[in-house]
Amino acid sequence: MVGTILLVTLGGYLASYRLDLEDYSHVWFSSAPYTPLSQWSTWFTEGYSDYFVNYPEWHGGGYALARPLMNLLVHAQGALPAVLGEARYLIVNYLALLGAVAVLVLLLGQLTELSPTQRMVAGVAFGLSPVWHQALYWPSLGTNAVALVFSLLGMWVLDLPSARPRANRLALSALFLVLAVMSHETAVIVPFVCVALYVARERSWRPVLRLWPLLSAPLVLAVERALMTTSDGVYALDFTAYGLFLRLVRVLAAPFVPFDAMPMVLWERPASLVGALPLVSVVIANLLIWVMLVAAARRRVSSLSGLEGDPWRSWLWLLIALTVSLVPAVMMRGEPRSMGVSFAVSLLMAGVVSRGRQSLRWLVLVVVLASSVALYAHGVLGTLPSQVDRVTLSGELFDEARAGIAAEEPDYVVLVNDRAAYYSGMAMLRMVAWPRRDLELIVVNGYEGPPAPDAEFDAVVENGVLEVRVNLGEGQRVRFDGAEPDFTVPNNGFVYRGLDETDDAWAGRFVATRQIDGKRALVIGVDPRTGEPIEPMVLVGQ
Repeated sequence: MVGTILLVTLGGYLASYRLDLEDYSHVWFSSAPYTPLSQWSTWFTEGYSDYFVNYPEWHGGGYALARPLMNLLVHAQGALPAVLGEARYLIVNYLALLGAVAVLVLLLGQLTELSPTQRMVAGVAFGLSPVWHQALYWPSLGTNAVALVFSLLGMWVLDLPSARPRANRLALSALFLVLAVMSHETAVIVPFVCVALYVARERSWRPVLRLWPLLSAPLVLAVERALMTTSDGVYALDFTAYGLFLRLVRVLAAPFVPFDAMPMVLWERPASLVGALPLVSVVIANLLIWVMLVAAARRRVSSLSGLEGDPWRSWLWLLIALTVSLVPAVMMRGEPRSMGVSFAVSLLMAGVVSRGRQSLRWLVLVVVLASSVALYAHGVLGTLPSQVDRVTLSGELFDEARAGIAAEEPDYVVLVNDRAAYYSGMAMLRMVAWPRRDLELIVVNGYEGPPAPDAEFDAVVENGVLEVRVNLGEGQRVRFDGAEPDFTVPNNGFVYRGLDETDDAWAGRFVATRQIDGKRALVIGVDPRTGEPIEPMVLVGQ
């Protein structure tokens, strides 16, 4: 059912998809034919250390995004027939999401007493969750989906209800969890969740020693981090991403709320009552989970699925163990796409604590499903037209740039008003020029904002000097993300002047100049007046 919904609603997007934003880096650093399979050792030891570095003269570091399994999967997708178009880079995302839904349904059958129909409802709610909205649009943001499908497989094969996990199951579970960590570093918390569920059943920490093979997953992450000696750090394991207290509160609440409403409250404030309905449904779903937990605690439920003995002690063990298990996530960035484990755990909790109460179980599942459907319509279908326009623009710019290089044989390719900017503008230029390696590729600036009729842009050559003039309009701003620009030094030979700094961003007026005596420069980019690609300009130094 989830697959059918995705195909019906997003089939048009997949048919017209072109790479955009950081997806250029995602493909350039890993995919066939740009990166040979023989460079696998570089993938592991360097990862995506230059993933977000477009202005190397301003910013010499990078992010230590190892994720070697994702590198391998991206490479394999690039080797698929070109007739599939660039949408082939989304195949892994969708397969991982559908696989995670299927394994979650199996896991719910193993750990709860939900009926087959109830497990299917939970699976659909999970598959349409806002956790995955970004993965539906962008190949590079499917890493969490891949990590979660391996995480859930690790939990399922471990057979947590068993009193003494068999050696072969432990080994297979450890392998799946290692693959999860090699897909996305946030999966490092999953072994601790497995330990927590096992401890809750045994009502003791001593039997946890049987699960020592699962520690191989955190060990792999530690080895990766030790090898990342040339990078600034992993943003998902960055203590400075949010305030420590805020992250701690969110992590401790995460297993008991199916949706993280904070991003909606902060960044998608509803402008009308109808627009507020998705947020209202999220609040109701979260409140129902909490009401159910409080009611279960007050009733001191007669028994819990898979837990024996005093139910009150068992409940406390489950609560304490899950809380402790997610403490490592305090260091992680709290993006919705990192909430997959929390959502899965909250569904497991709903199934466990509602044992024997069909009406309450159905109420919670139906409300969670309604929330997922409302958020899918709001967050995916509502933004689909603008997303189609964005990737269409990206594809047009790419095609015009490649045609200009083939026809004009320039010495320089200069990208102005780049919409990918910090994310991967230089990677896009490298792909445009490929397989040529002799071209000098330059990113002058990025910008964001809607088209502005009062914006101005021009590029001219005077006395052998290429001069790029940008004056953005209302609602637009220049982007130099990922760096702390020092405009007293040249960037790729360009000298900037007239750039005004404001409190929140770099203002949109500047002139950039560079000597190009006797050389041919192909200037490409986006016209800020129309939001469309400019007609490629060939300027020759005199």
